[in-house]
Amino acid sequence: MGSVLFSPIGNTDPIRGFHDGAWLHICRHYQPHTCFVYLTAEMCRREDVIEADGNRKDLYARTLRLLNAHLYGDQTDSYIKLRFERDRQCENAHSFEYFMPVFLDILNRIHAEYPDDELLINGSSGTPGMKGTLMALSALLPYPVRLIQVSDYEKDQNKKELPINNEYPVVEAWELNEDNEPGARDRTSPQPLVNLVLEMRIGELCRLVQEGDYHTALLEAQGDSLKARIPTKALFALQGADYRSSMNLRRSASALIRSGFAQGETLRKHADERVWQCAEYLLTMQNDLRRGEYDDFLRKLTPLLVNLCELYLAKIGKDVRANGVDNNDKWQQEKIPKEWLTILNGVFWPKFRDDADLSAASMLPLIRRFGEPRAAELAAMLREVERTARNPVAHRIVPFGRAEIETELRKTGNKETTTPEDLANRLREFLEFIQPFGASYWHSYAAMSEHICLLLKEG
Repeated sequence: MGSVLFSPIGNTDPIRGFHDGAWLHICRHYQPHTCFVYLTAEMCRREDVIEADGNRKDLYARTLRLLNAHLYGDQTDSYIKLRFERDRQCENAHSFEYFMPVFLDILNRIHAEYPDDELLINGSSGTPGMKGTLMALSALLPYPVRLIQVSDYEKDQNKKELPINNEYPVVEAWELNEDNEPGARDRTSPQPLVNLVLEMRIGELCRLVQEGDYHTALLEAQGDSLKARIPTKALFALQGADYRSSMNLRRSASALIRSGFAQGETLRKHADERVWQCAEYLLTMQNDLRRGEYDDFLRKLTPLLVNLCELYLAKIGKDVRANGVDNNDKWQQEKIPKEWLTILNGVFWPKFRDDADLSAASMLPLIRRFGEPRAAELAAMLREVERTARNPVAHRIVPFGRAEIETELRKTGNKETTTPEDLANRLREFLEFIQPFGASYWHSYAAMSEHICLLLKEG
């Protein structure tokens, strides 16, 4: 990647006071591969003058050829190329209103032609209207630019400046230019301007991330206008978060590890373990709450509860897979232990059905009989929420928000599950009877979001 320069031309360009003007000084020290020079109507007329001795003719091109030879010798492939933007309509070089659309068009064309190169802008040449316009555009353009200013050299009052007029002697001015001497001071200074449009878009990405909408944030970050500006690690982190929220744990782990997020290694290690998958699924449910997607949150209750009941029974030595449940998640009565079948027949009327689905309802009697009292209480509580609140909602096409879910939860009559957050907490409590995870894990989505936003802001 190289750089390209856009520069208005002022009365101190190219050389005055035995030193570079701003345009020439930026070319000398930044060495862009191409320089676009903007000339107003007045500067065009000056450039068009042909004197008898030819001194003024092609002033900027001839000066740049001298700089190229000074910098690169006979390596002509490295020479800085010069292209003119001649604006013969611009008679008022002090109008801010005039330059805004003109400079915006030129800069957009340059960026479109050289999208992968750094765009440098000379903020020291030209009229105050030109400089103010370029400073404003540098902060507002939707792609990165670098505004460069050049400080004035302390002029030696005993040396007579060569006037920039029709008799300007190009070669003599170059030979007397003290900036050609070894060790001459670099007077350029890149201005630490904030690109306001870019900052606003990064802020919007962070808002989406903090709200848990990782997929939309990733799509925005991968767009043509932002992708080149987003740090690579931030893109990996967004990809990892998007994969994680859709339960693609292996891909999530790989991307998060590459982004530098420590939780990625934990995910990689446990991606295929069912209890970890349940924990991650519960985290996606908590993320649904953060995003206000209450219907998705409640509908996810059934698959999680079925898995938790099965894992809990296995934890206490009552593995349903080894005692009557086939690969199609169906109970086979001839394989169910007699004690279990007696328990199930005592609950289901007229008796437990052969080929019944594996469900929280079919496992709850076993948890009540063999499980710890609090675990059994939680399983019963969660099953009641599933029966009273989740199942009706899952089969209706109705608007569904916080008020509706809280109405459904109140129907269970349990004071421990009156809000969706209560329900998430009860699920977490039941899961930790199977395996404890700790507070830092349950807050890992918030930590992941913070990690992403830090990476985005570093760019």
